Amino acid sequence: MKVSAILLCLVLLYACGSRMSEDTRPTSKEEALLSVAETLSVVSQPDVEEEYTPEVDFPYNVRGAEAYKKLIEGFMKEKVDGFHIKGDYFLYDITRDGQPELWLKAGTCEANYTLYVYTYRHGKAVKLFKNVADHATFYQGHNYIVQTMTHMGVNDWYKITYRDGKLKKRLIYHKQLAEDEDFELPKEALIEVTEY
Repeated sequence: MKVSAILLCLVLLYACGSRMSEDTRPTSKEEALLSVAETLSVVSQPDVEEEYTPEVDFPYNVRGAEAYKKLIEGFMKEKVDGFHIKGDYFLYDITRDGQPELWLKAGTCEANYTLYVYTYRHGKAVKLFKNVADHATFYQGHNYIVQTMTHMGVNDWYKITYRDGKLKKRLIYHKQLAEDEDFELPKEALIEVTEY
């Protein structure tokens, strides 16, 4: 059906003296058919996506840097509903062992980001924590992180701490904002993140 419709269109364009210039208009039936075949091959070709090989610029010179870099690249290769994972990351030593943890925010858009925290142990990156991170910004305290989540008139702050070998997250501030009210920011220092 498609072939006959396209062929009919080309024949009509040719017969009616389409807006094609003399140089581009098919001069014979064979050329018209060849033009149709070329058009159909382009139309019927499925989109072939090239293999995606991400390259992460990991500016940190720390033990475990290569494992952290490979972990980020692994996230970047993944897809959800046809979209590549994206996000940002930073390093912070919340376990206070001299080895900074990788804090990785990942998702396909701001509304579905997840926070992953990894530490480096025994030659590999080990997941310590996974939690919601949509519309999140991070601030550095003394031995803790404040995660703010502000969206659609709600301003929430969470304190993330490390105790007894686990990361814990608890709500420390909640405010439903009035229509003309600006949200507040924590006093802690904003953490600069690296996007990937």
